[in-house]
Amino acid sequence: MIDALQLKDNLVTVNVSGTVDRDDWQKVTDLVNEALQQHDRVSVLVDLTQLDAFTGGAVYEDTKLGITNLGSLDRFDKIAVLTDKQWLERGAQLAEKLVPGVDVRVFDTADTQQAQQWVTDAA
Repeated sequence: MIDALQLKDNLVTVNVSGTVDRDDWQKVTDLVNEALQQHDRVSVLVDLTQLDAFTGGAVYEDTKLGITNLGSLDRFDKIAVLTDKQWLERGAQLAEKLVPGVDVRVFDTADTQQAQQWVTDAA
């Protein structure tokens, strides 16, 4: 489920817990699309420390977001991922390789302030 979802300036902040399904992730993709309409560059801070699982529908929504915004990927500035789960860390690292030009960094759950500072610092 989505615990918190916010757009402030050009930063989308997402906190999730438990199982994230298609409807949950649709809210995230809607906010990211709204941010892209309002700002030239968008950064994202995703806190996945309490995540248990993504459903197939959530993965579909995330993939659809990437495909829909294929021509706008250069408008993503930074993506900070907070997690202590290795599978999510590997997924974030793979995403960075698949989307050149987007700076993706994974932060340990104890480094929340460092992640917030990094993602909000001007590029």
